[in-house]
Amino acid sequence: MTASPALSRPRGTRDFAPEEMERRRAAEAVLRATADRFGYREVATPTFEHLELFTEKSGAGVVQQLYHFKDKGGRDLTLRPELTAPVLRYYFAELTARPKPLKLYYLGNCFRYEEPQSGRYREFWQFGTELIGPTTSEAAAETVALAHACLAGMGLRGLELRVGHIGVLKSVAKALGMEDRDRQQLFALVDKREVAAKEPEARAILSKYAPSASVEPWLALLRDLGTEEATRERVLADHGAVIAAQPELQKAFDVLGETLQLLQALDVRGFREDLGVVRGLDYYTGVVFEFHSPDLGAESQVCGGGVYNLAELFGAEPVGSTGFAIGFDRALLALQNAGGALPAREGIAAYIVPIGIPARAKALEVTTSLRAAGLRVDVDLMRRGPSKCLDYANSIGARHAVLLGSKELERGVATVKDLRSGAQKEVALAELATALGARP
Repeated sequence: MTASPALSRPRGTRDFAPEEMERRRAAEAVLRATADRFGYREVATPTFEHLELFTEKSGAGVVQQLYHFKDKGGRDLTLRPELTAPVLRYYFAELTARPKPLKLYYLGNCFRYEEPQSGRYREFWQFGTELIGPTTSEAAAETVALAHACLAGMGLRGLELRVGHIGVLKSVAKALGMEDRDRQQLFALVDKREVAAKEPEARAILSKYAPSASVEPWLALLRDLGTEEATRERVLADHGAVIAAQPELQKAFDVLGETLQLLQALDVRGFREDLGVVRGLDYYTGVVFEFHSPDLGAESQVCGGGVYNLAELFGAEPVGSTGFAIGFDRALLALQNAGGALPAREGIAAYIVPIGIPARAKALEVTTSLRAAGLRVDVDLMRRGPSKCLDYANSIGARHAVLLGSKELERGVATVKDLRSGAQKEVALAELATALGARP
């Protein structure tokens, strides 16, 4: 018989078994607890938003990547592809009067119509934070430190942290008066470290805006920005004259230097300066950063963020905004590939086994009292025999089996069997919760 299409899940989505959900919830708990320690509070936004929220931010071309639709009132809506814009929409609509800084975090599912591949799905989960109000280097540095603490708390090791300042490249484009299309092409060359390999293309773009005599200095600067050796100190030393002539460019280098010093104070070590970090989104304006995992192959990024401005999208006054987003699924995949694991949830404390018809009601009574004492317990609901009940208790990882027969009930006791050691003993029903590990 051919299986019904209704029994197959949509492409790019997943079902999660109980064991996987326990691992995911454990990771979520780590992220929430870490954000809480930094003074952040959780918010949630709708799963679908007005389509305009994302086309205004990213352009009409983004529609091809969205699950968009018209509702019964003819309104253009879309399943959210990310969570930064929705959270900022919420802020500008309802939270502007709150004291600053405003520290918000979120965890939710997002949707993009993209080709599924390892670690990338059409429905995926994102954890992130938004720090609203400050425009200081301290705000940028603490955001990086929080992202670092979140990933480390999940158990990820060997991550590469790259820190840069998008204002360096944006200042170059602004100084030359570049149009958006040329700016994006040039930034892509820097981001992919292809300025040297595709020098004629880069030169052609620069020649549209710079006098022929100044093309070479700009080209040399961009060539160096797109290399792994492009540290702030080295670029300043090699291109000081070009940078000093552009106040905004100089300021970007100064802010980056201050932020890198503050990362040391926040005990974030081992980061790499990378002035070619572009982040791919136009709304970034300042310090930007990315975390990459060696356990994910070529598509190695698990987290990215930085200083940004979305106020103009909402017709609002500018406000300091710094945040990051962790690809939750990719982070878990990196952890799995590295052989790491979050602490597994222990099996239930006890499985209650009634023996004989008279014990069934008493077994439910005992189960209820143990649950009220805070214990995780289960009880036979299928009227199996003792042997099959013990087999099932072992299969679900129960630590103990509590056997209740007529003889035990007459004496007000239960037989408690340790399913790991095989040892068993009689315990008074009044003391059963304590014997199974309930806290006073």
